Amino acid sequence: MSDSDLVNHAGMAQRILIVEDDLALANLLAAVLADAGYESHVATSVAQARGTYDLVVSDYLAPIFTPGQPWPHLDELRALTAGGPILGCTGHQDALSDLPSTLGISAVAAKPFDVDELLQTVERLLEEGTRVANASPLGAQRLDIIAGDASLPAA
Repeated sequence: MSDSDLVNHAGMAQRILIVEDDLALANLLAAVLADAGYESHVATSVAQARGTYDLVVSDYLAPIFTPGQPWPHLDELRALTAGGPILGCTGHQDALSDLPSTLGISAVAAKPFDVDELLQTVERLLEEGTRVANASPLGAQRLDIIAGDASLPAA
């Protein structure tokens, strides 16, 4: 990836918002993304988030996963990306059984995750310009990132 790949259409570093209630994890992710050349910002809740970003990385932010239901705070997250990609990160292993488009997001990463795999997913989502609003179950892919093991579901 070249430095030109890390800029948005306005010629600025791609902006990534991390919405994560675990501040230590949020700050770690922000540092990793900044080291990779992205402009990263942290919010510990959706209510705290302001601005528009090229990508949002969001924790599930709910104590219980409900299969087949949209990601919590989806409308607010979409507004933060102007309909752009949302990468869901969760410790709820049940979330991996649903297609991301069913959840209303672009991809799902399971915690704990491998940093290199997470960066690859971020890069892929930004390169593809994945639009949540146009997500299709046929075009969606689930990326399982568990302790460094990434696999795509069988077609």
